[in-house]
Amino acid sequence: MVSPHQLGKCPPGTAVLDMPYSLTLQTCDHHGERLTSGGYNIRADITTSSSEEPKRQGDVQDNEDGSYTVTVTPRAPEPLIVNIKICGYPLKSGMPLVIPVQDSLPFVDPPDGYKNPSGMAVDINRKAVYITDIIERVGCYVRQLKTDGSFVSTKMIKKLSLQLNNKSQLDLAVAQDGRLFALFPHSKGVVTCNYNGKSVEWWPCAEDNHQPVSITLSRADHVIVGDGDSHKLFIHQRKGEIVGRIELPKGALSAGTQNVCVDSTHDDILVVTHSEPYKILRYTINGNLVCTINLTAKTTQQAMAAESTPEGALVVSLRGRILVLAFTPDRKDIAVVKMFKTDHTYTRLAVIGDECFVAFDPAAKHLAKYSYHHRPLH
Repeated sequence: MVSPHQLGKCPPGTAVLDMPYSLTLQTCDHHGERLTSGGYNIRADITTSSSEEPKRQGDVQDNEDGSYTVTVTPRAPEPLIVNIKICGYPLKSGMPLVIPVQDSLPFVDPPDGYKNPSGMAVDINRKAVYITDIIERVGCYVRQLKTDGSFVSTKMIKKLSLQLNNKSQLDLAVAQDGRLFALFPHSKGVVTCNYNGKSVEWWPCAEDNHQPVSITLSRADHVIVGDGDSHKLFIHQRKGEIVGRIELPKGALSAGTQNVCVDSTHDDILVVTHSEPYKILRYTINGNLVCTINLTAKTTQQAMAAESTPEGALVVSLRGRILVLAFTPDRKDIAVVKMFKTDHTYTRLAVIGDECFVAFDPAAKHLAKYSYHHRPLH
């Protein structure tokens, strides 16, 4: 008896591209009674309909209770064909098992649904995804989900004396210690809190930041807040003290997008400009321009969100597409190494570990997980 595992809101028995997928094989005796001990030689042969994909074996774990877990990672967007053998004898019932493969894992929704979601951030250490959600005349909530696509809980940000309505938009970031930083653009302030909703402190944005549009944290927990009016980045200490300003080209930033991120391999600030000519701008945390990469040959669309990966790649969300870009060794050029087509407009991206990232479309209230796994750029 083979039982597939459920992934988020994927249809039952469906795997996701470049993500591990598990099946549970329960062995029985000739009377159909379940066995309660392991020790059998189980083999799972994996193929696809493509001749380009060689036959391979799934990873088999003996659970020592009569069941076995078979894990396989699809590397192509086509169905997997699984044949299982027990002690060299093919399992006939239900074989071959055909597993559909899709390119993303949609997360489940909160039990009461999203109301007016906007910001998203990920705590990799705690394997948690956070979504800010405003309920008019009630307050601001933080939804917590697991990185496997399941829902955990909802907490209110307590003692938040700010007037919120359904038009309020929040941006969110997570520090390495797990503390949440929520940017409230309409009140031009930042609230720090823990996930339980206890508000720790509030501090105002810089006086000359007229239209706060995004919030990002560096590895050293510098708080980087953008201004959609002056197109500057304001560099704060985590308690709000201003330590620098970076002037960007006009049109580089826009409300409702998150096109500023930090290259975790160098702690540089990356800006994927929101207006033509589309470019990737790389700055040091001190505001020095390191290089400019022209994106015109790669895309003619506005960047809605950007996120750097621990390996140094850059994920960029466009209208209808997500690009995974790899930098050349000198960091002065990029190549498209992976692309996803989508019906969604993702304005929030965040890496969640295991070579995966999550993408959030607040307007459609859609959260999904993708893998940026790709072959190295030579």
